[in-house]
Amino acid sequence: QTCDDPCHCGCNYNARYICGTDDITYLNDCWFRHAVCNDPTLRKKHSGACR
Repeated sequence: QTCDDPCHCGCNYNARYICGTDDITYLNDCWFRHAVCNDPTLRKKHSGACR
């Protein structure tokens, strides 16, 4: 199933952590994209959990 609007797609709970420039660890790319919808200045800092 595909979703044309990543800001309104449902996300799964598969852990593939992403650390954002806000120093928050997101569960995976989908949850990170949702955060970017709310804060367009947010970027990926690195893969894996924030330290």
